[in-house]
Amino acid sequence: PFNFWQQNTIMQNLQTQGNMLQNNIVGNALNNTEKKPKFPQHRTGIQNIGQTCYMNATLQALSNIVELSKPLLKKFEQKSFDIENQILAAAYSSLLYELFYPKDNQKYISPNTFKEIIGELNPLFKGMHAADAKDLIFFIIERMNKELNPIKETPNPQINFEEQEK
Repeated sequence: PFNFWQQNTIMQNLQTQGNMLQNNIVGNALNNTEKKPKFPQHRTGIQNIGQTCYMNATLQALSNIVELSKPLLKKFEQKSFDIENQILAAAYSSLLYELFYPKDNQKYISPNTFKEIIGELNPLFKGMHAADAKDLIFFIIERMNKELNPIKETPNPQINFEEQEK
């Protein structure tokens, strides 16, 4: 399961994602040999709706982080989300599943449902206007961390000081 400790690993992976992509493009152009990936690659793209390229870039980057995507895909396949309390994690996992396992050779998927959900959860992302990808990354990671690792309140024991004095 996703936990707060993994957040640093995920953020480090995101910071190197651009460098890795650039190195892969240059490396493949130079030697034209590709290594077999350890995790499945996307088989489809994400449709841009309105000015949501920030969201698409964020989703593409996050989806390529194995430590995040693999357990979420497994949880989605097992249908083990509590939809009331894990709405963003469930929506993101559904979108991941569509990216990795598209229906009938789809060229792209539409992130409409995911976009509506993040817009309802955070007004910064409501509507089809541009926003900052960094803000969306932090929002998704923090929200999914809360949804998947809820802090359970411990009962506050009542102490009766009068009985202790006896």
